[in-house]
Amino acid sequence: MPEALRQPSSFQPLRALAGAAVVPACAAAAWLGLGSGAIFWGVVAVGSALVLGLLSGFGVPRGSGARLVALHAATGVVVALIAGALHAAAGGAGNVVPAVLQTVAFDVDAAVPLDPLPACGDELQAPTRLGIGANPRIDFEGRYVWYDAPGPEARRQIHRLPLEGGEPLCWTCGEPGHNRRPALNPRGPGLLFETDRDGSPAIHAMETRLRGERPRPSRRLTPGGGRSAAPRYEPTGRGLVWSHMASGRVSVEVASIVSGHGGLILGLARPVYAGGTAWVAPLAWAPDGRSLVVGRGSRPGPLQAAWIDPATGAERGLGMVPGLGAVDFSRDGRTLAMLRDDPTTGTAAPLGFLLARLPLGPVRSGTASTLWMGDPEGELAAVSLGELAGRRLVGLAVDPSAQGLVLAERDGDDDLLHRAHRRCEAPGQASAR
Repeated sequence: MPEALRQPSSFQPLRALAGAAVVPACAAAAWLGLGSGAIFWGVVAVGSALVLGLLSGFGVPRGSGARLVALHAATGVVVALIAGALHAAAGGAGNVVPAVLQTVAFDVDAAVPLDPLPACGDELQAPTRLGIGANPRIDFEGRYVWYDAPGPEARRQIHRLPLEGGEPLCWTCGEPGHNRRPALNPRGPGLLFETDRDGSPAIHAMETRLRGERPRPSRRLTPGGGRSAAPRYEPTGRGLVWSHMASGRVSVEVASIVSGHGGLILGLARPVYAGGTAWVAPLAWAPDGRSLVVGRGSRPGPLQAAWIDPATGAERGLGMVPGLGAVDFSRDGRTLAMLRDDPTTGTAAPLGFLLARLPLGPVRSGTASTLWMGDPEGELAAVSLGELAGRRLVGLAVDPSAQGLVLAERDGDDDLLHRAHRRCEAPGQASAR
Protein backbone atom coordinates (compact mmCIF):
# COMPACT_ATOMS: atom_id res chain seq x y z
CA MET A 1 0.00 0.00 0.00
CA PRO A 2 1.39 3.47 -0.85
CA GLU A 3 2.81 5.37 2.08
CA ALA A 4 0.32 8.25 1.55
CA LEU A 5 -2.56 5.91 2.26
CA ARG A 6 -1.01 4.56 5.44
CA GLN A 7 -1.24 7.73 7.47
CA PRO A 8 -4.33 7.31 9.59
CA SER A 9 -3.54 10.45 11.52
CA SER A 10 -4.27 12.56 8.41
CA PHE A 11 -7.63 10.96 7.70
CA GLN A 12 -8.79 9.61 11.02
CA PRO A 13 -11.51 12.30 11.55
CA LEU A 14 -12.95 11.62 8.12
CA ARG A 15 -12.94 7.86 8.62
CA ALA A 16 -14.43 8.13 12.06
CA LEU A 17 -17.23 10.39 10.88
CA ALA A 18 -17.94 8.68 7.55
CA GLY A 19 -21.32 7.56 8.76
CA ALA A 20 -22.27 11.13 9.64
CA ALA A 21 -23.26 11.72 6.00
CA VAL A 22 -26.27 9.55 6.75
CA VAL A 23 -27.96 12.44 8.53
CA PRO A 24 -27.85 15.02 5.66
CA ALA A 25 -28.57 12.28 3.13
CA CYS A 26 -31.73 11.19 4.91
CA ALA A 27 -32.76 14.82 5.56
CA ALA A 28 -32.39 15.68 1.87
CA ALA A 29 -34.27 12.57 0.80
CA ALA A 30 -37.10 13.36 3.22
CA TRP A 31 -37.39 16.96 2.01
CA LEU A 32 -37.51 15.81 -1.60
CA GLY A 33 -40.06 13.14 -0.79
CA LEU A 34 -37.83 10.51 -2.32
CA GLY A 35 -38.39 6.81 -1.93
CA SER A 36 -40.01 4.88 0.86
CA GLY A 37 -39.34 1.82 2.95
CA ALA A 38 -36.35 0.44 4.79
CA ILE A 39 -34.54 -0.66 1.62
CA PHE A 40 -34.45 2.86 0.14
CA TRP A 41 -33.26 4.48 3.35
CA GLY A 42 -30.67 1.74 3.82
CA VAL A 43 -29.25 2.44 0.34
CA VAL A 44 -29.01 6.15 1.10
CA ALA A 45 -27.33 5.55 4.46
CA VAL A 46 -24.82 2.93 3.29
CA GLY A 47 -24.10 4.83 0.07
CA SER A 48 -23.28 8.08 1.84
CA ALA A 49 -21.01 6.31 4.33
CA LEU A 50 -19.20 4.39 1.58
CA VAL A 51 -18.62 7.53 -0.50
CA LEU A 52 -16.98 9.29 2.42
CA GLY A 53 -14.99 6.19 3.23
CA LEU A 54 -13.63 6.14 -0.33
CA LEU A 55 -12.82 9.85 -0.15
CA SER A 56 -10.78 9.26 2.98
CA GLY A 57 -8.68 6.70 1.14
CA PHE A 58 -7.76 8.99 -1.76
CA GLY A 59 -5.84 11.62 0.07
CA VAL A 60 -8.53 14.05 1.22
CA PRO A 61 -6.61 16.18 3.72
CA ARG A 62 -7.79 16.77 7.22
CA GLY A 63 -9.41 20.18 7.55
CA SER A 64 -11.32 22.29 9.98
CA GLY A 65 -14.50 21.05 11.61
CA ALA A 66 -16.63 23.33 9.43
CA ARG A 67 -15.01 21.97 6.30
CA LEU A 68 -15.65 18.41 7.35
CA VAL A 69 -19.28 19.18 8.15
CA ALA A 70 -19.73 20.79 4.73
CA LEU A 71 -18.15 17.79 3.03
CA HIS A 72 -20.41 15.37 4.90
CA ALA A 73 -23.51 17.42 4.08
CA ALA A 74 -22.63 17.76 0.39
CA THR A 75 -21.92 14.04 0.11
CA GLY A 76 -25.20 13.17 1.77
CA VAL A 77 -27.24 15.45 -0.49
CA VAL A 78 -25.55 14.15 -3.65
CA VAL A 79 -26.16 10.54 -2.63
CA ALA A 80 -29.82 11.34 -1.88
CA LEU A 81 -30.27 12.99 -5.28
CA ILE A 82 -28.67 10.11 -7.15
CA ALA A 83 -30.75 7.55 -5.25
CA GLY A 84 -33.92 9.56 -5.82
CA ALA A 85 -33.26 9.99 -9.54
CA LEU A 86 -32.61 6.27 -9.98
CA HIS A 87 -35.71 5.44 -7.93
CA ALA A 88 -37.90 7.76 -10.01
CA ALA A 89 -36.42 6.64 -13.32
CA ALA A 90 -37.16 3.04 -12.43
CA GLY A 91 -40.85 3.93 -12.58
CA GLY A 92 -40.63 4.69 -16.29
CA ALA A 93 -42.39 7.48 -18.17
CA GLY A 94 -45.08 7.93 -20.77
CA ASN A 95 -48.71 7.12 -21.48
CA VAL A 96 -50.19 4.69 -18.95
CA VAL A 97 -53.92 5.39 -19.43
CA PRO A 98 -55.87 2.75 -17.46
CA ALA A 99 -58.34 0.58 -19.35
CA VAL A 100 -61.29 1.89 -17.36
CA LEU A 101 -60.80 5.36 -18.90
CA GLN A 102 -61.09 3.98 -22.41
CA THR A 103 -64.70 2.99 -21.81
CA VAL A 104 -65.41 6.31 -20.09
CA ALA A 105 -63.99 8.23 -23.05
CA PHE A 106 -66.24 6.43 -25.55
CA ASP A 107 -69.31 6.94 -23.36
CA VAL A 108 -68.62 10.65 -22.83
CA ASP A 109 -67.92 11.23 -26.52
CA ALA A 110 -71.28 9.76 -27.49
CA ALA A 111 -73.16 12.00 -25.02
CA VAL A 112 -71.62 15.39 -25.90
CA PRO A 113 -73.77 17.47 -28.30
CA LEU A 114 -71.92 19.02 -31.22
CA ASP A 115 -72.06 22.76 -31.85
CA PRO A 116 -72.28 24.08 -35.43
CA LEU A 117 -68.82 24.78 -36.79
CA PRO A 118 -68.52 28.43 -37.87
CA ALA A 119 -66.31 29.49 -40.75
CA CYS A 120 -63.59 31.63 -39.14
CA GLY A 121 -60.67 33.55 -40.55
CA ASP A 122 -57.06 33.10 -39.57
CA GLU A 123 -56.61 36.41 -37.72
CA LEU A 124 -57.83 37.86 -34.45
CA GLN A 125 -59.70 41.14 -34.44
CA ALA A 126 -58.58 44.06 -32.27
CA PRO A 127 -58.39 42.93 -28.64
CA THR A 128 -59.95 44.51 -25.56
CA ARG A 129 -57.93 44.69 -22.35
CA LEU A 130 -59.76 43.16 -19.39
CA GLY A 131 -57.26 43.91 -16.63
CA ILE A 132 -54.62 42.13 -14.56
CA GLY A 133 -54.89 38.36 -14.29
CA ALA A 134 -53.45 34.98 -15.24
CA ASN A 135 -54.57 31.40 -15.95
CA PRO A 136 -57.96 32.32 -17.49
CA ARG A 137 -60.84 29.83 -17.89
CA ILE A 138 -64.22 30.60 -19.50
CA ASP A 139 -67.34 28.87 -18.17
CA PHE A 140 -69.29 26.57 -20.47
CA GLU A 141 -72.09 29.09 -20.92
CA GLY A 142 -69.67 31.78 -22.03
CA ARG A 143 -70.77 34.26 -19.33
CA TYR A 144 -67.72 34.61 -17.11
CA VAL A 145 -63.96 34.37 -17.24
CA TRP A 146 -62.28 32.97 -14.13
CA TYR A 147 -58.64 33.75 -13.39
CA ASP A 148 -56.18 34.40 -10.58
CA ALA A 149 -54.83 37.84 -9.69
CA PRO A 150 -53.49 39.65 -6.62
CA GLY A 151 -56.16 40.15 -3.96
CA PRO A 152 -56.48 42.94 -1.36
CA GLU A 153 -53.66 41.38 0.71
CA ALA A 154 -51.38 40.90 -2.35
CA ARG A 155 -51.95 37.13 -2.27
CA ARG A 156 -53.06 35.41 -5.48
CA GLN A 157 -56.79 34.81 -5.43
CA ILE A 158 -59.42 33.41 -7.79
CA HIS A 159 -61.60 36.08 -9.45
CA ARG A 160 -64.71 35.98 -11.67
CA LEU A 161 -65.38 38.65 -14.32
CA PRO A 162 -68.49 38.97 -16.54
CA LEU A 163 -67.43 38.87 -20.19
CA GLU A 164 -70.16 41.28 -21.25
CA GLY A 165 -69.06 43.98 -18.83
CA GLY A 166 -69.13 44.40 -15.08
CA GLU A 167 -66.90 44.36 -12.04
CA PRO A 168 -64.72 41.41 -11.02
CA LEU A 169 -65.65 39.45 -7.91
CA CYS A 170 -62.90 37.99 -5.77
CA TRP A 171 -64.08 34.42 -5.17
CA THR A 172 -61.47 33.23 -2.67
CA CYS A 173 -60.54 36.42 -0.82
CA GLY A 174 -61.89 34.91 2.39
CA GLU A 175 -59.56 31.91 2.00
CA PRO A 176 -55.98 31.65 3.33
CA GLY A 177 -52.84 31.22 1.24
CA HIS A 178 -52.21 31.81 -2.44
CA ASN A 179 -55.03 30.37 -4.57
CA ARG A 180 -54.48 30.03 -8.29
CA ARG A 181 -55.10 28.10 -11.53
CA PRO A 182 -58.91 27.76 -11.52
CA ALA A 183 -60.51 24.84 -13.36
CA LEU A 184 -64.25 24.69 -14.11
CA ASN A 185 -66.57 21.70 -14.05
CA PRO A 186 -67.92 20.98 -17.56
CA ARG A 187 -71.14 19.49 -16.13
CA GLY A 188 -72.04 21.63 -13.12
CA PRO A 189 -71.24 24.47 -10.72
CA GLY A 190 -67.85 23.27 -9.56
CA LEU A 191 -64.45 24.95 -9.26
CA LEU A 192 -61.02 23.45 -8.57
CA PHE A 193 -57.91 25.41 -7.72
CA GLU A 194 -54.38 25.01 -6.42
CA THR A 195 -53.44 26.41 -3.01
CA ASP A 196 -50.35 26.54 -0.78
CA ARG A 197 -52.18 27.25 2.48
CA ASP A 198 -51.05 24.00 4.11
CA GLY A 199 -47.36 24.45 3.34
CA SER A 200 -47.22 22.43 0.13
CA PRO A 201 -49.41 22.59 -3.01
CA ALA A 202 -52.82 20.93 -2.62
CA ILE A 203 -56.10 20.93 -4.55
CA HIS A 204 -59.29 22.47 -3.15
CA ALA A 205 -62.84 22.47 -4.53
CA MET A 206 -65.74 24.90 -4.13
CA GLU A 207 -68.96 25.90 -5.86
CA THR A 208 -69.31 28.54 -8.56
CA ARG A 209 -72.66 29.62 -7.10
CA LEU A 210 -73.09 32.29 -4.48
CA ARG A 211 -74.77 31.47 -1.18
CA GLY A 212 -75.95 34.92 -0.23
CA GLU A 213 -73.21 37.45 -0.83
CA ARG A 214 -70.31 35.02 -0.59
CA PRO A 215 -69.52 31.53 -1.90
CA ARG A 216 -69.26 28.61 0.47
CA PRO A 217 -65.77 27.86 1.84
CA SER A 218 -63.61 25.50 -0.18
CA ARG A 219 -62.80 21.93 0.81
CA ARG A 220 -59.54 20.10 0.37
CA LEU A 221 -59.58 17.19 -2.08
CA THR A 222 -56.05 15.82 -2.24
CA PRO A 223 -54.60 14.06 0.82
CA GLY A 224 -51.24 14.79 2.42
CA GLY A 225 -48.08 12.84 1.74
CA GLY A 226 -47.22 14.45 -1.61
CA ARG A 227 -47.42 17.60 -3.70
CA SER A 228 -50.54 18.15 -5.80
CA ALA A 229 -50.83 20.80 -8.50
CA ALA A 230 -52.42 21.75 -11.85
CA PRO A 231 -56.00 20.53 -11.26
CA ARG A 232 -58.48 19.77 -14.03
CA TYR A 233 -61.89 18.09 -14.05
CA GLU A 234 -62.17 14.92 -16.07
CA PRO A 235 -64.87 15.15 -18.77
CA THR A 236 -67.77 13.71 -16.74
CA GLY A 237 -67.27 16.38 -14.09
CA ARG A 238 -67.17 13.66 -11.42
CA GLY A 239 -63.41 13.22 -11.20
CA LEU A 240 -60.14 15.07 -10.70
CA VAL A 241 -57.03 14.86 -12.87
CA TRP A 242 -53.90 16.48 -11.51
CA SER A 243 -50.11 16.40 -11.18
CA HIS A 244 -48.98 14.35 -8.18
CA MET A 245 -45.44 14.06 -6.87
CA ALA A 246 -44.51 11.50 -4.22
CA SER A 247 -41.54 9.23 -3.51
CA GLY A 248 -39.47 11.09 -6.09
CA ARG A 249 -41.86 10.25 -8.94
CA VAL A 250 -44.20 12.59 -10.76
CA SER A 251 -47.31 11.47 -12.60
CA VAL A 252 -50.63 12.71 -13.91
CA GLU A 253 -53.33 10.91 -11.95
CA VAL A 254 -57.11 10.69 -12.05
CA ALA A 255 -59.55 9.87 -9.26
CA SER A 256 -63.30 10.08 -8.79
CA ILE A 257 -64.76 12.77 -6.52
CA VAL A 258 -67.35 11.34 -4.15
CA SER A 259 -69.35 12.70 -1.22
CA GLY A 260 -68.54 11.30 2.17
CA HIS A 261 -68.47 12.25 5.84
CA GLY A 262 -70.20 15.54 5.13
CA GLY A 263 -67.67 16.61 2.49
CA LEU A 264 -65.86 15.56 -0.67
CA ILE A 265 -63.26 12.82 -0.85
CA LEU A 266 -61.23 11.23 -3.63
CA GLY A 267 -61.58 7.65 -4.73
CA LEU A 268 -58.73 5.40 -5.83
CA ALA A 269 -56.12 7.37 -7.78
CA ARG A 270 -54.94 5.87 -11.06
CA PRO A 271 -51.92 7.05 -13.08
CA VAL A 272 -52.65 8.39 -16.56
CA TYR A 273 -49.21 9.65 -17.59
CA ALA A 274 -45.94 8.82 -15.83
CA GLY A 275 -43.25 11.48 -15.73
CA GLY A 276 -40.49 9.49 -14.08
CA THR A 277 -37.90 12.07 -13.00
CA ALA A 278 -39.46 14.89 -15.07
CA TRP A 279 -42.30 17.13 -13.93
CA VAL A 280 -45.59 16.37 -15.73
CA ALA A 281 -49.04 17.93 -15.51
CA PRO A 282 -52.41 17.87 -17.29
CA LEU A 283 -52.92 20.90 -19.52
CA ALA A 284 -56.47 20.28 -20.75
CA TRP A 285 -59.00 17.47 -21.20
CA ALA A 286 -61.62 17.95 -23.91
CA PRO A 287 -65.29 17.79 -22.81
CA ASP A 288 -65.88 14.92 -25.25
CA GLY A 289 -63.26 12.85 -23.43
CA ARG A 290 -61.27 12.00 -26.56
CA SER A 291 -58.38 14.46 -26.19
CA LEU A 292 -56.13 14.78 -23.16
CA VAL A 293 -53.13 17.12 -23.39
CA VAL A 294 -50.29 16.71 -20.89
CA GLY A 295 -47.12 18.75 -20.43
CA ARG A 296 -43.65 17.53 -19.53
CA GLY A 297 -40.73 19.66 -18.36
CA SER A 298 -38.53 20.72 -15.47
CA ARG A 299 -41.12 22.74 -13.51
CA PRO A 300 -44.14 25.01 -14.16
CA GLY A 301 -43.03 27.00 -17.20
CA PRO A 302 -42.33 25.97 -20.80
CA LEU A 303 -43.44 22.37 -21.29
CA GLN A 304 -43.39 19.80 -24.07
CA ALA A 305 -47.08 19.14 -24.84
CA ALA A 306 -48.40 15.75 -25.91
CA TRP A 307 -51.90 14.88 -27.17
CA ILE A 308 -53.38 11.57 -26.01
CA ASP A 309 -56.63 9.84 -26.98
CA PRO A 310 -57.60 7.98 -23.78
CA ALA A 311 -59.94 5.72 -25.75
CA THR A 312 -57.27 4.29 -28.06
CA GLY A 313 -53.99 5.21 -26.37
CA ALA A 314 -52.82 7.13 -29.46
CA GLU A 315 -50.27 9.85 -28.67
CA ARG A 316 -48.44 12.58 -30.60
CA GLY A 317 -46.34 15.62 -29.77
CA LEU A 318 -47.78 19.12 -30.04
CA GLY A 319 -44.62 21.17 -29.51
CA MET A 320 -43.50 23.47 -26.72
CA VAL A 321 -46.08 25.52 -24.82
CA PRO A 322 -45.29 28.47 -22.50
CA GLY A 323 -47.07 27.16 -19.41
CA LEU A 324 -49.84 25.24 -17.71
CA GLY A 325 -52.65 27.45 -19.03
CA ALA A 326 -51.62 27.47 -22.69
CA VAL A 327 -54.10 24.84 -23.99
CA ASP A 328 -57.90 24.78 -24.07
CA PHE A 329 -60.83 23.19 -25.93
CA SER A 330 -64.18 24.34 -27.21
CA ARG A 331 -67.34 23.14 -25.44
CA ASP A 332 -67.81 20.13 -27.73
CA GLY A 333 -64.11 19.23 -27.84
CA ARG A 334 -63.86 19.62 -31.63
CA THR A 335 -61.55 22.66 -31.52
CA LEU A 336 -58.18 22.73 -29.80
CA ALA A 337 -56.46 26.07 -29.16
CA MET A 338 -52.89 26.34 -27.95
CA LEU A 339 -50.01 28.77 -27.63
CA ARG A 340 -46.66 27.58 -28.90
CA ASP A 341 -43.18 28.61 -27.85
CA ASP A 342 -39.83 28.38 -29.56
CA PRO A 343 -38.56 24.80 -29.05
CA THR A 344 -35.44 26.05 -27.23
CA THR A 345 -37.25 27.63 -24.26
CA GLY A 346 -37.67 24.52 -22.14
CA THR A 347 -36.73 20.89 -21.69
CA ALA A 348 -37.80 17.86 -19.71
CA ALA A 349 -35.12 17.90 -17.01
CA PRO A 350 -33.97 14.61 -15.44
CA LEU A 351 -34.21 16.31 -12.03
CA GLY A 352 -37.70 17.75 -12.51
CA PHE A 353 -38.77 16.16 -9.24
CA LEU A 354 -36.21 18.46 -7.55
CA LEU A 355 -36.67 21.66 -9.56
CA ALA A 356 -40.44 21.56 -9.11
CA ARG A 357 -39.95 21.76 -5.33
CA LEU A 358 -37.65 24.79 -5.36
CA PRO A 359 -39.17 28.29 -5.06
CA LEU A 360 -37.84 29.29 -8.48
CA GLY A 361 -41.13 30.33 -10.03
CA PRO A 362 -42.05 29.80 -13.69
CA VAL A 363 -39.35 30.01 -16.31
CA ARG A 364 -39.39 33.47 -17.84
CA SER A 365 -38.60 33.89 -21.51
CA GLY A 366 -38.77 36.79 -23.90
CA THR A 367 -39.89 34.54 -26.74
CA ALA A 368 -43.08 35.69 -28.48
CA SER A 369 -45.82 33.07 -28.59
CA THR A 370 -47.87 31.94 -31.58
CA LEU A 371 -51.53 30.83 -31.62
CA TRP A 372 -52.68 27.57 -33.21
CA MET A 373 -56.22 26.21 -33.55
CA GLY A 374 -57.95 23.28 -35.22
CA ASP A 375 -59.11 19.69 -34.97
CA PRO A 376 -57.36 17.93 -32.05
CA GLU A 377 -56.90 14.78 -34.16
CA GLY A 378 -55.66 16.63 -37.25
CA GLU A 379 -53.30 19.42 -38.17
CA LEU A 380 -53.54 22.72 -36.35
CA ALA A 381 -53.47 26.00 -38.28
CA ALA A 382 -51.68 29.17 -37.24
CA VAL A 383 -53.95 32.09 -36.30
CA SER A 384 -52.51 35.58 -36.60
CA LEU A 385 -52.57 37.43 -33.28
CA GLY A 386 -53.06 40.81 -34.94
CA GLU A 387 -52.24 43.57 -32.46
CA LEU A 388 -51.03 40.97 -29.95
CA ALA A 389 -48.37 39.62 -32.30
CA GLY A 390 -44.91 39.73 -30.80
CA ARG A 391 -46.26 39.72 -27.23
CA ARG A 392 -45.27 37.16 -24.60
CA LEU A 393 -48.57 35.24 -24.23
CA VAL A 394 -48.57 32.50 -21.60
CA GLY A 395 -52.23 31.45 -21.21
CA LEU A 396 -55.54 31.29 -23.03
CA ALA A 397 -59.18 30.34 -22.60
CA VAL A 398 -61.59 29.51 -25.44
CA ASP A 399 -65.28 30.44 -25.35
CA PRO A 400 -67.83 27.64 -25.94
CA SER A 401 -68.06 28.14 -29.71
CA ALA A 402 -64.29 28.75 -30.19
CA GLN A 403 -65.03 32.10 -31.86
CA GLY A 404 -63.54 34.15 -29.03
CA LEU A 405 -60.65 33.85 -26.61
CA VAL A 406 -59.19 35.39 -23.50
CA LEU A 407 -55.40 35.61 -23.70
CA ALA A 408 -52.99 36.15 -20.79
CA GLU A 409 -49.91 38.24 -21.53
CA ARG A 410 -46.75 38.32 -19.42
CA ASP A 411 -45.74 41.98 -19.27
CA GLY A 412 -42.83 42.39 -16.88
CA ASP A 413 -44.03 41.32 -13.46
CA ASP A 414 -47.70 41.75 -14.40
CA ASP A 415 -50.08 39.35 -16.16
CA LEU A 416 -52.60 41.10 -18.39
CA LEU A 417 -55.82 39.64 -19.79
CA HIS A 418 -57.06 40.47 -23.29
CA ARG A 419 -60.38 39.57 -24.93
CA ALA A 420 -60.23 38.90 -28.68
CA HIS A 421 -62.48 37.36 -31.33
CA ARG A 422 -61.91 35.62 -34.61
CA ARG A 423 -63.74 36.98 -37.64
CA CYS A 424 -66.35 34.25 -38.19
CA GLU A 425 -69.44 33.64 -40.28
CA ALA A 426 -72.42 31.67 -39.06
CA PRO A 427 -72.70 28.07 -40.34
CA GLY A 428 -74.31 28.03 -43.77
CA GLN A 429 -73.68 31.72 -44.35
CA ALA A 430 -70.41 31.14 -46.15
CA SER A 431 -71.83 28.40 -48.37
CA ALA A 432 -74.73 30.64 -49.38
CA ARG A 433 -72.38 33.12 -51.01
